[in-house]
Order: sequence, then structure tokens, then C-alpha cells
Amino acid sequence: MSDRPENCQTSKGPWTIWRTPRNAVVLTLILTGLASCVTAAPSLACPNEALRSELHSGLLPDCRAYELVTPPYKEGATPLPFAISEDGSHVAFGSLGTFESVEGGGLDFAVEGAAYLSSRTGTGWVTSSLEPPESVYQRISHILDLDTTFSNSLWALGILTQPAGVVSLYLRSSNGSFTEIGAPTATVNVSNQTQYRYWGSSGDLSHVLFEPQGGFRWSFDTSNGTSLYEYVGTGNKTPSLVGVSGGRESTDLVSQCGTALGSALFRRPGGSMYNAISTSGARIFFTAVGADAPGCGGGTRPSVDELLVREELQSGQRQTAPISEPSLASCSAPSPLCGDARFEGASQDGSKVFFTSTRSLAEGASQDEAGGDSAIAGCPSTAVGASGCNLYEDELSGAGAGLTQKLVAVSIGSSMPQVQGVARISEDGSHVYFVAKGALTSVANSRGKTAKAEADNLYVYERDERFPEGHTSFIATLAPGDEADWEEADERPVQVSRDGRFLVLLSRADLTGEGSHEEGVEQVYQYDAQTESLVRASIGQHAYNNDGRTPTYNARLAIGPEVESLPHSYAVGDSPVASSVAMAPEDGAVFFASPTALTPQALNNQVSAERPVPNIYEYLNGTVYLLSDGRDTATVHGSATSQLIGASALGGDVFFMTADPLIAQDTDTQQDIYDARVNGGVAMPATPPGCSEDTCQGSLTPSPALPAPGSASQAPGGNLAPASPVGPKTAAKHRTATGRRAKKKHRRKRGGKAAAQSRRYVGSGR
Repeated sequence: MSDRPENCQTSKGPWTIWRTPRNAVVLTLILTGLASCVTAAPSLACPNEALRSELHSGLLPDCRAYELVTPPYKEGATPLPFAISEDGSHVAFGSLGTFESVEGGGLDFAVEGAAYLSSRTGTGWVTSSLEPPESVYQRISHILDLDTTFSNSLWALGILTQPAGVVSLYLRSSNGSFTEIGAPTATVNVSNQTQYRYWGSSGDLSHVLFEPQGGFRWSFDTSNGTSLYEYVGTGNKTPSLVGVSGGRESTDLVSQCGTALGSALFRRPGGSMYNAISTSGARIFFTAVGADAPGCGGGTRPSVDELLVREELQSGQRQTAPISEPSLASCSAPSPLCGDARFEGASQDGSKVFFTSTRSLAEGASQDEAGGDSAIAGCPSTAVGASGCNLYEDELSGAGAGLTQKLVAVSIGSSMPQVQGVARISEDGSHVYFVAKGALTSVANSRGKTAKAEADNLYVYERDERFPEGHTSFIATLAPGDEADWEEADERPVQVSRDGRFLVLLSRADLTGEGSHEEGVEQVYQYDAQTESLVRASIGQHAYNNDGRTPTYNARLAIGPEVESLPHSYAVGDSPVASSVAMAPEDGAVFFASPTALTPQALNNQVSAERPVPNIYEYLNGTVYLLSDGRDTATVHGSATSQLIGASALGGDVFFMTADPLIAQDTDTQQDIYDARVNGGVAMPATPPGCSEDTCQGSLTPSPALPAPGSASQAPGGNLAPASPVGPKTAAKHRTATGRRAKKKHRRKRGGKAAAQSRRYVGSGR
């Protein structure tokens, strides 16, 4: 909680507002006519104020306190986070270190590391190993995914009695036991560990989707292209095909040209899998590849790419229903009225699905009949006609013979909608944020601006209790360089709260019309659909440093890891835990990273190893607060050690990494994961914790306090004192690096760790 008032005076009267525990305010009456701010302690203190002081968290907002998520002893290795739970109580990460009862040093730990889970308990964060016993399984094994509760995990394991390199899919239960789900390939007598791709699972991992490669498919699969298989439950002998027209055991392919989860085809730049598997697994949205695909060949197939849903019935049987066409055979022959459909996303429960198409499929939609028009690779790149793409919503209710569909054209209001793409869809499906070059509404936004034809206009379509028939609002016109907001598959730098109210995005444009924005540098903006207000979140605290209007480097949202290609979003697979980096907090907070000093304590445009060093910030109710310590300038493997990871769905937990010791429990020299938790904090133990092997060196002499950042790394103005530092970390004495530990050290030294781990966690199937 800050000890400074948020607003000195308001226009409604002489009141001062202080921030107290989350979403609460204390109103203190100030004498009428008082012209200056009065700095005084709020009457309601944080319930954890003593802990905040002990944990050097006194300047954090919202009664937050630092909590150390990773264990103090990590065997000299850097943790690599790959998932956080929606409630903020679990963090999964990988590490080349071997600790927390990893048998035999971890499965192939020298190359890929071990998987760990840190969970919050009443006495702090506890880390446990997720690794299977090396005495039973081959060292080629790796984790694929976790369920939404972080109780169970999905693995590819090879048992020692099988030929080398042969793996099957296994479910790890919370008690540590492993149960086989089924083999990912038909061939199990030669190595198959690189002959399949994992595509995603239901929220409880009861439905697992994957794709075998080439000669490793089952004999009943006659596809000439990609295939999509499914396992339900455990103990399966053979999988079932998803892209079929018949029941559970059907092999009648809708298209022999291929089947894709969502619109995720390798020939589709930016294809989406956003909630293509419903939370329960009962609905799977897939694309049947059309005959216009290169090298398709003959056989059954539609003339264009069609979107369909595979639905599991209560009886255990399954049925397939068309989404983008009136029937499965409606576009089986080439026709100028047929056009490829592109899956854009769905609600978590599968009750609403969104797609784009050049076809007129619902009232108010346009029909683009220009030759070659298609949504196949994204509407902007191939829709050459004047009308371009439409955006549709299909609402599904009932099941089986009682399945009903309500198809609605979202992008109405212009005969030339020219939808460019979808920015984000809320998890409940009530809001879809999209970009279109058509002027779909003439109603101005809260700043008096209106949509411009042929410009990249950002809209929100809302259909919920407030607007049961649907309502479109214009938000802002984006910059030409903002294409990543709608074209970067599911790694778009855009977040939406679970209920759709809040949108957070990056933009190079001056969306709020402040006049002095540094063009070409990405800033953070927040839109509130309830109030229809748009604000810049990357502002200066009390207008500090020119109110952050002229940044030198881009800001960043927690949309994925610093390590490129590491699965941490829907871009690699429809993982049950992927939503954590796509959601904005429901309370209106915004968490972001920026090298610009937005508070007096922050680093300002500091560069280390030729890369800008980020500060971690929170924006809430018009004010920005520093969450990191504003001191960490270290780098590891060419990246800054200070990194934003993500936040819980409600915003009570925000996770970031730093090499600085923010609390006294942090005693090593490595990066650690921290949680800045509302009403958080864990009391220091009365006695030192137990030691690991020969790491106990007796009591340590307190190190001198680190100096505050100097003017070279500080923006001009402001001199608020930073929180008292704990002091430099003390390096633990590790075991001699011989044998395989020497190999591990060598791999880390040459930078191979990040590349090796990038194929290991959440969505990795190879």
C-alpha cells in the first residue's frame, strides 16, 4: 500500500483517496480550501503491514508483499517458467538443477532439465519434482502439459523394457503415479519420439489430441495431408480420428486433404487454436482442408476449407456438424459462392465459436466474389475484392439431434467490412475484439473519434446481458505497424479479462491523443468496455518523467517467455494452461514491463548486454506502481534476468523473475521467481532452514546495503527513497562439477539450455 494519496483533491469535494487492500479506498476529510496535498498515513492499514516491512515490500501497492516462489537452493541453475495457474497458487517451471528429490538427477537432465511444481501453502511456497523415476523410465521422457488445476500432468514416456526411443502418452496423477493413455504412433517397435506432434487437451487432460507423422500413422487413416487423432481416458489401444463424418469408430474422413485443430495448418500463417478444444473436451473445432490445398490429390474433400465441430454425446458416441457451411456437402464442388473459412477462436466452454469468411452466411454480411478470395492465410493477405472478409459468431446449444446453432454476422454496418483479423476473444465468449478497414459504426468513441474507412479500426462486439442482440463499438484506429495485434497467431500482444470487460494491448499509435507520444514505440493501453473509456497504462507515476510520453524502448506484456519458440501460449497447442498469458486481470489492473522509468525508483533506459533492462509495473485506477526493485541489471543467456511472467485471473498475484534478492530467504546468485501477492508475505523462519548437502556454511556476515541507482540509470526528477535492500546474494558452495555435472555446465555455458528446454514444456510434441 502506498503511503501517498492517489489524488490530492477531487473535483467533487475536498477528499483525499488512499489505496488500501484491493479495490478499497479510505476517504479522509480535508479542511475546505486546503490547496496542497496532505501526506498522512491512511486510517486503515494493510492487514499484513508487519510482514510487508519485514519483507521490504512497503512501497508495493494493494497491500502486496514479495513471496519467493522458487526454492533458495537451485544447484546453480536458472528456472524456466512455463505455466502459472489461473488462481495464482501454482507455478510450473523447468531447471537444469537437480533438487527436490529428482531421482538420478532427472530424466536426461543434462540436455532438457527437470520439471518442477511450486505450490503455495499456508507456510509459503513448496517445490516438488514432477519427474518420473529414472529406475522405470527411459531418459528420453518429457512433460507435455498440465491440467487447469495443476494436479495432473501429461507426459511422453518410454519404459526401460521398450526399445530405445519408443514412447507412449502417460497421465501423471497428483499422487505421483503414471498411467498409460496410449501410443502416439502405430509403430511401437522402432523409435517414435520425434514422429508425432502434440496439439492439445481438455482442461482435465481426459481428451488428448495429437498428430502422427508420415509412416507412423494407423492403417485406417487414408488422409493425404495432416491428421488429427484423439485419445479419451487411459488404457487405449488405438486412437480415434477427429475429422470424420460418422460415429466414434468412424474412419470416413470429411476431407482426405487433411484435418487441422482450429485453423492451425502449417500453410496458414497465423492459424489459431484459441479454445479449439472446449474445457470439457466435448467439443473440438477443426478445419477440413479443401481441394485447393497444394498436393491434395483425389478422394473425398470439400472444394474449400470448411470449419466443423466434433461433438461428444452423453452416450459416448460422437457426431460432426458444419459451422461455416449449411451442410457437409454444400461446397463439395468449386463455386464462386464458396470461400475458405478460418477459425479465429471460441469460448472456453465451446458454446460460441468465431470465424472469418468471404461468404455471405448471415443477414447483413457481404459476399466477396472476386476470384482467388479466401480467408485461408488470413483475410488481409488474400481477400483482394472490395468486401473482403466477414467475422461471424456461431452460438451452439443443445447436443446430438437437439443441437441448434445461431449464426450471427459480427462485422455488419458496411458493405465492405474488410475484417483484418481478431485481436482477442474473451474466455466466456461475450466479447470479441477485432480489426476491420470498414467503417462499421458512425458512433464516436469516448474521445470523439470515429472509424475511418481503409484504416485499421479496432472494434469490440459485445453480446451479453447488457446487449443481448449484440452491439459494436469503435475503440480506436491503430497504427500501420500494429499488425502483430491481429496477425501474430495466438501470440498476439493483446490481453482480455475473462469476462471481456478489459482489453489490454500494445500500440505504436497515439491512441489517447496526448500529442507528444513517441511514434513507432509501443505503449500499453487499456480499454474498459463497460465505460467505453480508453487510457494509456504506461504513464508516469504522478506524471513522472514527462508522464512516460516519450519512451525510447517498447513496453511488453506477459504474452510469452523471453525464449522464442518455447510454448507458452495457444500458438503451439491448445494447452489447458495457455490462457494465463492471454488474460488480463478482472479487477482492471494492468501488468507490464518497460525500460522507461515511470517511477522515481525505476531504472531508466538501462542497457545490459546490448539489451534494454525492463522494470515491472502495475497500473490500476490511473496510477502506475513499480513492482520490481529497479536495480536488477544482470543478464543470463543474453536476456535480462528481470522478466514479467504473468498474473492470476483476478490480479491478486503477479509473477516475475529477478536475480536480485528481494527478501532475506533468497540466498543464491541465480534468477528466482517472485510473486508480488495482495495481502501476501511469509514470515521468516525462527531458525535457519535445513541445509542441502554441503551448502550450509554457518551464519553469514551481513553484506553492506546496495547503493540506490545513480543518475546515469535514473530519469530526472523525483527522489523518493526505494525500499531497503537485502544485500547481495551469497553464493552457495556447490558440489564439484565432475562427470555429467561437468557436461551440464558446459551446455549451459555455450547457451544451449534455452534452446534445449524450448522443445520440452507445454505443447512440445517432438
